[in-house]
Amino acid sequence: MSAKPSESHDEIKKVSSNGPVLEQAKLNPLSKNSEGIRTSRVLMQGVEAFKDAAEEKKEIKLRTQEDLLNRVEQVALSFEKRKAKKTSSELCEELEK
Repeated sequence: MSAKPSESHDEIKKVSSNGPVLEQAKLNPLSKNSEGIRTSRVLMQGVEAFKDAAEEKKEIKLRTQEDLLNRVEQVALSFEKRKAKKTSSELCEELEK
């Protein structure tokens, strides 16, 4: 046996050390940490979008409630105005008293 490794053994070392592992690193320049950061940013954007949508829905609901209350108040005021307007017969009755 020779102390020097055979050429085929050297080729195996080259293939295994320069093989798919390094190619994957070249194809995917992002490290695991930066992928995690990227994923968390996307998740945060999703959460913020969800919060914005919920807040917008809440604002729309409040505006709708305010509109309904304003309409009710307008109806109540118009009803009171009609009551305030007395007919001519009512005015005559008051004058007779």
